[in-house]
Amino acid sequence: MKGQTARAFEERLAPLVKRIEKLEQCYDLEGITAIAERSAEEDDILRQIHALTALATQAGSNFSRTVQKKLQSLTTRLALVPSAPRIEVIQFAQSILALKPIILVTDDTVNEEQQPELTRIFSMEPTEVPCFDYQFPPSSSDGVGLQAVEKEVMGMTGHAYVMPSIREWPHLQSVLRGRFVVAFDFPLVQLQLAVSAHRYGLPVPMLVGHSLLDLLLKYVRLKDPINDTFEQDAPPFFASQDCYALANEDVEPFIDLSVPADQRARHLLHALQAISNGTLSLQEPVLVSPIMPFAGPLTDLFSGDEA
Repeated sequence: MKGQTARAFEERLAPLVKRIEKLEQCYDLEGITAIAERSAEEDDILRQIHALTALATQAGSNFSRTVQKKLQSLTTRLALVPSAPRIEVIQFAQSILALKPIILVTDDTVNEEQQPELTRIFSMEPTEVPCFDYQFPPSSSDGVGLQAVEKEVMGMTGHAYVMPSIREWPHLQSVLRGRFVVAFDFPLVQLQLAVSAHRYGLPVPMLVGHSLLDLLLKYVRLKDPINDTFEQDAPPFFASQDCYALANEDVEPFIDLSVPADQRARHLLHALQAISNGTLSLQEPVLVSPIMPFAGPLTDLFSGDEA
C-alpha cells in the first residue's frame, strides 16, 4: 500500500517540478493574456501541492514528514520564481479607468503644527484636460495672520475680504463631487484637504478613490492583490514579498515637487493605464534585511533620508 502511495505521489510530483522549472525561466512577462495565464498556472500548481499534502497525511506520519519536505521545497521555489503581476490587479486598474476617474495631484508643506498643509491642488480628467488648478497663498509667519489681512482690507474698501482659497473651494468640491479620485497617496490627500479646510473654516471634501501607490505595491507583489480569497480549496497568495521596497526611481516621479504638478498628474495617469494593460515596467524591488523592523516601503523617501 505504501509503495503504491509513493508511486502515485512521484507520478504527480514530477509534472509539478517541470512546471515550476518552466516558470523559473520566465522573465519580463507583459500583456493581459500572458499575465492571466501565469496567474492561473500559479494557482493550479499551489492547488496540486495542497492536494499532495493531503495525500501524504493520509499515508501516515513517517511518509508524511518525507513528503512535506519535498513539497515545502517546491513551495519555496514557486515563491522565488521571477515575479509577475497578478491578473486581479490588472482587472482592478481596468475597473478604475472605466469610472473615468479624476487624477488628483497636490503639493504641500509642513506647518507649525507639523501637519501637511496644501500649497497647490491640481486635477485633470483621464483625457488629460485640466479641471482644477489652484495655488494656495503661503502661511503667514511674520505675525500678520488672516484676521489682520481681513481688517486691513475692510478698512481700505469697506468690503469683507474673502481669501481666494475660500472662493475656489466650492469649485473644487463641484469638481470632485460624485467622481472617483486617483492620487498617488490617497489617504495623504484626504489629510491634506482636511488640514486646509480646517485652516480656512471650510467643509472637508468627501472623497472616494484609490492610491496609485497601493496598485504599484500590488503590481510588483509587495502586497497581496485586491481579491485575496479564492474558492474554499484554493491556497492564499504568498506574502513573503512584503520585506521588499519599491526602487526610488520608480517613486520619485510621483512625489518630486520640483516636477510641475501637471506633469506628475500625466505620469500618474500613464502608470495607471500601463497597469491596466499589464505593460508597466518597474525596477526590481530592493531587499530589506529581515532583522530590521519594516516601517513601510517609502519611509526613507517621505522622511527625506537617503536610502
